[in-house]
Amino acid sequence: MSANPPIFIVGLPRSASTLWSNIIGSHPNVARFTEVHFLSVWHRDFRYFLKHQIGDLSQDENVTRLIELLFSKDHIIYPKHTIWFWNQIRTLEKAGLKEALYKRIIASEDRDIGTLFKVLIEEATRCQGRTRAVVKFPVYPAYLGRLIKWWPEGRIVHISRDPRALAISKTNDPGGVARLTNRHPWMSLFVPFAYKYFAVFQYIWTSHVHARFEGLPNYRLFLYEDLVSNPRKIVQELCDFCELEFDESMLNPPAGQASSITGQKTSGFDPSRAEGWKTLLTPFESKLIEYLARSSMRRFHYKP
Repeated sequence: MSANPPIFIVGLPRSASTLWSNIIGSHPNVARFTEVHFLSVWHRDFRYFLKHQIGDLSQDENVTRLIELLFSKDHIIYPKHTIWFWNQIRTLEKAGLKEALYKRIIASEDRDIGTLFKVLIEEATRCQGRTRAVVKFPVYPAYLGRLIKWWPEGRIVHISRDPRALAISKTNDPGGVARLTNRHPWMSLFVPFAYKYFAVFQYIWTSHVHARFEGLPNYRLFLYEDLVSNPRKIVQELCDFCELEFDESMLNPPAGQASSITGQKTSGFDPSRAEGWKTLLTPFESKLIEYLARSSMRRFHYKP
């Protein structure tokens, strides 16, 4: 394993990935990168951008075009919702990132998307004066194997939480359900139901992915409920796995996204947020989701 392997936060949407990222990013030697979807099954992703706007990177002129567009403030890079990541990258232009990327890509034998991603994270970390990087890299199950192949020395922190909490959080997601129902009011009854049980389906799917990769030394599962109930213990275990020296600042992460249940942002660790779903699910729905996901909860080491 390399001396400074990156740390990837992977998992389903609404799994508290921002909190986990903020914890690791609070370490003084770690550069924190916002959410990036290089691979996606639901959106036009970075592969689409390369294919339709850049072309074959074996041609040096296309590498030049790639670098110019990556640092162009007027250009949108797919997927569109990763604008914060690219804005963060563009702020490092004065630190020499643009030139460093060009030199390394031109010198690379393999100019594929995996190489681009690796060069980008390594050089952006160096330009920030840090030795490690933590990257929110939400992936759907089909792509976790590819991420590990791209960066076999990286640390994969797979996060999960109770499927009933995922279902409620997904249903109340202001960026998903609320936006869709505001646009199409006639779907206001169907959409929350569909989102809720789609989240359960995703949970079941990812439990099989976890079972596939669980034995790898650079992969580990962490549960949200464990974190908020005993933050010091779990953060220390997280540091041990990531090969980071524990720092007290990691126990005081900044506020992340607002709760989909309360609508409030909270910093640090709030144990009550682990059970907020109980106030929004009927007893029947709770039992139904538990029944559907029982085997998957066991794979994730929950005890229903």
